[in-house]
Amino acid sequence: AGIARACVTKAHYLRERLLDACTFAAPWDHAFGYEFALRYLGDARQMHAAMLERGYIAGVLCESLDCGDPDLVLFAVTEMRTRAQMDAFVAEVMSL
Repeated sequence: AGIARACVTKAHYLRERLLDACTFAAPWDHAFGYEFALRYLGDARQMHAAMLERGYIAGVLCESLDCGDPDLVLFAVTEMRTRAQMDAFVAEVMSL
């Protein structure tokens, strides 16, 4: 139960940070656990490639899941991520 709670708490933290950074928008506002989808406000493919070059896996592009929205990105957060790592990720996304 402790690991699951940590995953959910950290996922909610990352989602809020990405939304606060104004680089993503919420396509809907539903309850979620440790996985969530956000719409990148730009070209998601370019963002994903640039973040990979910087050493980050920036979620899964939902277009690869055939969802029809090329800028929707699915994120999952585990208990292994620290707030410092998530903050660094958000800062890198904001710098694109």
